[in-house]
Amino acid sequence: MNYWTIKTFTTESGRKPVKDWMAQQPTGAQAAINIRLKYLQTQQVWGRPDTAKLKGKFKEIHEIRVKWQRNQYRPLGFFGPNNDDFTVLVGATEKGSKFEPKTAPEMADDRRKLVLKDGNKYAVKYFNDI
Repeated sequence: MNYWTIKTFTTESGRKPVKDWMAQQPTGAQAAINIRLKYLQTQQVWGRPDTAKLKGKFKEIHEIRVKWQRNQYRPLGFFGPNNDDFTVLVGATEKGSKFEPKTAPEMADDRRKLVLKDGNKYAVKYFNDI
């Protein structure tokens, strides 16, 4: 049973930045991220070690925590726009407790605000297009 629908951010022009980011990652990392997201769909409550909520002004943003080989993958997203949705907003990695790109939390929060304004326009099902 799935508790959540995983969605991804899409731009006004229809570009899917997370899809673009995923295509740049090794095949094994892509598989590990997708497996984690499919697993999370079936979990009512999310938390460590699979996910973590960011702190401070980005407290609405959650990181999906995936380790593949020696790399730490951290797709960022939030619960919304609907009550049973989780929308992946930005693809990121973590090195030395810092996100790469450094602006990933800010980008995620900006995209979260767009999705909240118009979820039908800025969020589409993740597994149908990746």
